[in-house]
Amino acid sequence: MALLCAFVTGTSDALVKHLLVRSDERVVGWAKLLFSLPWLFLFPMVAGWPKVSPLFWEVVAIMVPLEIISYLFSLRSLRLAPLSLTMPFQAITPLLTIVTGFLIMGERVSLQGFMGILGVTVGIYVMQIELAAEGWFQPIKAMFTNRGIRLMLAAAAIYSITSTLSKRAVQLSSPLAFPFLYLGVDTLFLTPMAHQSARRSKGGLGLLPEVRTQLPLYLLSGLLTAGSFLTHCIAIQSAPVAYFISIKRLSLLVSVLYGGLVFREASFRQRVLGTVLMLLGALLITLTSS
Repeated sequence: MALLCAFVTGTSDALVKHLLVRSDERVVGWAKLLFSLPWLFLFPMVAGWPKVSPLFWEVVAIMVPLEIISYLFSLRSLRLAPLSLTMPFQAITPLLTIVTGFLIMGERVSLQGFMGILGVTVGIYVMQIELAAEGWFQPIKAMFTNRGIRLMLAAAAIYSITSTLSKRAVQLSSPLAFPFLYLGVDTLFLTPMAHQSARRSKGGLGLLPEVRTQLPLYLLSGLLTAGSFLTHCIAIQSAPVAYFISIKRLSLLVSVLYGGLVFREASFRQRVLGTVLMLLGALLITLTSS
């Protein structure tokens, strides 16, 4: 399930990158969630609706603002920078966990954890190694000067929190009902933002007319989003969060492959190599902290 989730998620990211060429990230984000809801609604209808406790809604109330911020950050990142450059930076989440653990709790890093940090760092360097001609530290500095990368890093940091909360929410509901309930709330809160964005766009078509201009692609995006969330919730129910996230991160490699093979983005080979190094580093860190 985690492997299937990785493939579907990477494919969904590539389709979103295409949709963002003509529409704002708030419109794209709202539409892909909206069109996922009919698919997500079918599963609890067949399997039965679980009893949802008030604690479930308390967890969702914490998650929703974080999820929306992370969601919009990642979409804006895809709009501003190449798919094969931004998506791999989601692999930095376990590195952030080790850094905060050291700064706040004084936790020491094992040799395996250090090798993981080294793998992520070398991967970041390799992805933008062409910048080394301007200075040895330029590939690392680009993390902080490229707005698309900064937004993806912020999204990854927030995701490290919401991924754990999502497991608790699934346990308080069910893996088949949670995606519909949760994305339904997200869609509701995104609606006024998407409506305002559509009215301010170049054509000023309004939300629904703008979505209709790319309706078949939005319908496909909704199907992929539904598949991604369902496989996520089923897999996370039966595996530790750290192990599941490690497998799901293969979606980053899928995204990079789409970036090079479909969108013909530059520096493809080095970004594939850099992504593999970052994923290996993230895996070592995850296994160390498990």
